[in-house]
Amino acid sequence: MIYGLFAGIARADGDLAKNFATPPASARPWVYWFVLNGNPTKEGITADLEAMARVGIGGVLYMEVDQGAPKGKADFASPLWRELFKHACNEAQRLGIEINMNNAAGWTGSGGPWLTPELSMQIVVWTETVVEGGKPFEGVLAKPKANKGYFENNAAEGYYKDIAVLAMPAPGDDKFRLNRFESKSAPSRV
Repeated sequence: MIYGLFAGIARADGDLAKNFATPPASARPWVYWFVLNGNPTKEGITADLEAMARVGIGGVLYMEVDQGAPKGKADFASPLWRELFKHACNEAQRLGIEINMNNAAGWTGSGGPWLTPELSMQIVVWTETVVEGGKPFEGVLAKPKANKGYFENNAAEGYYKDIAVLAMPAPGDDKFRLNRFESKSAPSRV
């Protein structure tokens, strides 16, 4: 009984080593393939897919996006775009790469013009006001700077809504402050 178990392990280890050295097609990674703003070309499609095949990419999730690139000639779903996408599918098949796509142009899975700023991704912003303790505060608190929209169709002034006012004693020593707080909390990345 134990002999059979060890024989099975040896066989599995041999397959594992072989599959690690030469992974089956089902184990190859997929990547997002962002095509910028109607700018694909047949030459570019072929070059991209051939490069992906060389490094072992098994599939792509094709996604047409606008990241501020100049507008190209192949508007999403136009006759030219369909011709180019058909070329991409033929090239992917030739190279053994699977191709899938987002269901529409842009960030439809996570956003779009139908999403109001209140429903979009948010970031918490803040200001600090130091006041003298032990007595009521009757001033006006500064409004934090709201981030402007990254995309053209977002609100120009940024969306802002108060969520809380926190009051706490100021630490007596700066050693209690978190170093580089802004970079750790994301505002410097927006």
